[in-house]
Amino acid sequence: MELARAQVLGNDEIPDDVVQMNSRVTFEVTETGKTFERMLCYPHQMEGRDNAISIVAPIGQALLGLRVGQTIDWRLPDGKHSHVKIVQVTHA
Repeated sequence: MELARAQVLGNDEIPDDVVQMNSRVTFEVTETGKTFERMLCYPHQMEGRDNAISIVAPIGQALLGLRVGQTIDWRLPDGKHSHVKIVQVTHA
């Protein structure tokens, strides 16, 4: 499902405000107003990182490619929906 919105770009073509691998992403769950900061990582990079999200996790896949200010309607495992808004993106 997430691949349907994919656009392949070279590294030098990706704007600074786009979530990509190893980005530190600040996002807000709009229903609760809670804000989180997480780093988007490959599974083998997760060890020892408390604030990491794996790219193979559903939320990691959903965040990839979003820009600051964009919101995604994310379906939760229980069938309910949540809305996640990208607040800030920084790169390591």
